[in-house]
Amino acid sequence: MGGGQTLFAQGILHSGAKYGLGAAPPPPAYRRALALWEEALSGQGLVPLDDVPVARGARWMWPVDQAGRARLQQLAQLDPLLSRAERPYPPALRRAEGLYRLAEPSLDVGALIRTLAHRAVPRLVHLDPLDAAWQLGEGGRCRLTWRAPALRVDARRLILCGGAGNAALSERLTGGPRTQRRPLHMVMLRASSLPALSLHVVDAGDGPVLTLTTHLDGDGERVWYLGGGLAERGVARSPAAQIAEARRLLGALFPDLDLGGARWETLRVDRAERWQADGRRPAGPDLVAHPQALVGWPTKLTLTPLLGKQVVEALAAEGLRPSAPLADEALRGLPQPPPGAPPWRRAG
Repeated sequence: MGGGQTLFAQGILHSGAKYGLGAAPPPPAYRRALALWEEALSGQGLVPLDDVPVARGARWMWPVDQAGRARLQQLAQLDPLLSRAERPYPPALRRAEGLYRLAEPSLDVGALIRTLAHRAVPRLVHLDPLDAAWQLGEGGRCRLTWRAPALRVDARRLILCGGAGNAALSERLTGGPRTQRRPLHMVMLRASSLPALSLHVVDAGDGPVLTLTTHLDGDGERVWYLGGGLAERGVARSPAAQIAEARRLLGALFPDLDLGGARWETLRVDRAERWQADGRRPAGPDLVAHPQALVGWPTKLTLTPLLGKQVVEALAAEGLRPSAPLADEALRGLPQPPPGAPPWRRAG
């Protein structure tokens, strides 16, 4: 579970501020989604998540050009989550100029997946929908039939939220909506010398030059997970070239940091989204009420509560409510999906 796009996320519940440095204001969907997350993390709302570990220390915003510093100063006057940082800065950031602090929480994505699985009613089963025979009727009714295991599912509405898998699933629909993929080439490095940092390195562009988060691997060693512009512009690079570029960038930002013994790794991730004519990132989550199915893409981890809210509201508008949970006996013998682990927890 979560072994595609979700567990490769850096776990940041983005406020949208990192997109506000360009000419366009940050999309408002991010603040609405953040409020839903806070409700869930406090144990309220549709899906209580109060046992998911959350880091609430402010994230650093490090502007590396004059235009970025000017834009951050403007945003800080409008955004209560963004504030000018006072010196002394942390030792690793002592060479920085004009640092800001951004109040964005971060989740343990592995714990999030485990909590969602534990609280699922009925319990989850793992069946490949592409192995089933599909019979799609009017008003979204569907029948999926598997031969092994012998199983038939009759549903009043089919909901497709398969991330990158939505492309193949949507092909089963008549005129189904299209999925686009925007790839990333992430970088991880492990070293005992790494300080615990969480920051966006920004300029006046649309999105950070680098987003850096710190995690612990299975042995308790610190891992830096690098995304942002480095991962977006590194798609065409080989792993060796991407690591070389990451070394260069970190060397410029942290010239005093000894990375001689670091272990490096790259990971390729596909961000799955609803197709956009210009190929750019959608401004929020997308839900298409297709005659044969509801098809949804959260766009980013932060926006998933908004997509869930849209699904619930779409079903309610059709007069649909959840049926009574199936008894465990009805699901006995069916395969269950094991929770996945984020990449920094695996052997590197």
